[in-house]
Amino acid sequence: MEVQNVVWRPNGRQLVVTRVTRNGEIGAPRFYLVDDDGTDLRPIPVSPLAVDAPDGPSLSPDGTMLAYAAWEPVPGAGTLDGRSGRIHVIDIDAGNDRRLDLDGSDGRSDMDPRFSPDGTKLLIVRGTPAGETFQHVIVPVEGAGPTIAIGHAHTGQADAMFSPDGTTVLATYSDDSTTWLLGVDGRTEQPLPGSGFDGQAWQRLAP
Repeated sequence: MEVQNVVWRPNGRQLVVTRVTRNGEIGAPRFYLVDDDGTDLRPIPVSPLAVDAPDGPSLSPDGTMLAYAAWEPVPGAGTLDGRSGRIHVIDIDAGNDRRLDLDGSDGRSDMDPRFSPDGTKLLIVRGTPAGETFQHVIVPVEGAGPTIAIGHAHTGQADAMFSPDGTTVLATYSDDSTTWLLGVDGRTEQPLPGSGFDGQAWQRLAP
C-alpha cells in the first residue's frame, strides 16, 4: 500500500496514514491506523456520503480526532453534479464520523481543514462550487456556532497555518504574491513586506 501524510499520534505508539488513490479511485478505505512497528493496520471508517476519496486529513493536537473534506451530494449545490465540499470530523477511537453543518456553507464548498493548536477550531478554505473564488474561514470543531471569514477572497492557490498560540494565521496568496498575518477574530490584518513566500512556517521561541 502506497501512503502519504504520515502523522504520529501523541501516544507515540501509532501512526495515522493516508492511502494514495489514483485515477479517481473511490470506495476503498482512505485513512488507516498502524502501530509504530508496522503491524495491526486497520482502516479508519469514513462517512458513506463521501462519494469521492476523502482529502485534506488533519489530526487534532491530542490525536483523538481526524478532520477531512469530501465531495458529497448536497441538494441545490448547483454545479459539479449537485455535489459540494463538506467537512467531516472523525472520533478515531470510537469510529464515529460526523459532518459539520457549518454556517455559510449553502451554495459553497468547504475544503482543506486544519486544527487550531487547542483543537477547538478548524481553519478551512471556502469556495464557490465552480471554484471561481476562495476564502479562509475559521469554524468551530463542534459545527454549531459562528464562522469567521479571514483574509481576502482569492482566485489562485493559498496556503495558511495557525500560529503556535492559535491567535493568528499566516497566509500566502499566489494570485497577488502577498503574505499576511490575519487575526482569527477577523478584525486584524497585517501585510508582511516583500513578495509571497513558499514553505513559510512559524518559529517557536523559548520564553
